[in-house]
Amino acid sequence: MRLIIAAALMLTGCQNECQQVCLTMADYAETDCEKTFPEAQVDACLEKFSTATEKELETCATYGDRVSEEWSCADIGEYFDK
Repeated sequence: MRLIIAAALMLTGCQNECQQVCLTMADYAETDCEKTFPEAQVDACLEKFSTATEKELETCATYGDRVSEEWSCADIGEYFDK
């Protein structure tokens, strides 16, 4: 799945900080929590943040590399199973 996501991003260009958080969360869920997000869910996240505001980009840049510190596996499952 990560290869598909990475390939899609290479075809569409660089991602912004918030789109990187989408990928980081999906990777964290898969590698640490043994949960795979549906590809459509990751795509929806990438699309949503393709037009992120400056405030969103600042927040993502500040906290984006702390996904595993901010989210537990229980949080990931609960949030994305909605």
